[in-house]
Amino acid sequence: MFESGGPRDGKIPGYRILVIDDDAGLLQMIRAQLAGHYEVSLAESGIRALHLIEEGLFPDLVLLDIDMPDMNGYETLERLRGNPETEDIPVIFLTGLDDVRNQVKGLGSGVMDYITKPFVKDIMFARLRLHLEFGMERRRIRAARKNGEIVELDEDKFNRLTEALDIREKQIAKLIALGKRNQDIASELAYSLDSVKKLATRIFNKTGLSDRYELRKACVRE
Repeated sequence: MFESGGPRDGKIPGYRILVIDDDAGLLQMIRAQLAGHYEVSLAESGIRALHLIEEGLFPDLVLLDIDMPDMNGYETLERLRGNPETEDIPVIFLTGLDDVRNQVKGLGSGVMDYITKPFVKDIMFARLRLHLEFGMERRRIRAARKNGEIVELDEDKFNRLTEALDIREKQIAKLIALGKRNQDIASELAYSLDSVKKLATRIFNKTGLSDRYELRKACVRE
């Protein structure tokens, strides 16, 4: 069984939520509660959900039952986390009210949160809003990194490369590696522009690198 709240054609605003549960009645109940607020897609098994994602369905959040035949919630979560396309999607487990063991295990397995059955609608909506916003921010940051807008240094590489530098030189070398211009560095550290240029030249000489690009390339986390 698969149902969708409709394509993203502007008719239904907001996010898409994929609900995975082998209980058809529960799926329809959740769909009825979420309809009008979110686009809703339903899958009766983890296997079916993964197939839908392979076919192009991309949810902003997954509500995932734990106890399912063939592929349980933990196995489905592992598959989602193992796929670069879905590793950042927030996943919320659906658990029984007194199912503390699974709640603890789930939180230790990479699930973002859990919602207990039977559902309290206001609590469910509050948690959905929280994790949808969090998930969107994670994807924004990931896209920025991919586009080179956010740079992360590999600290081990940086420390090895700058071992011969003094404290002031290391400070400037890190800012250069992060993509800062000489003018930005001078302003941030309250140095003169000439001082920054001289220190940059000294950094390149000591590290054996020819320019800022080589320094950045040698230190950035891939």
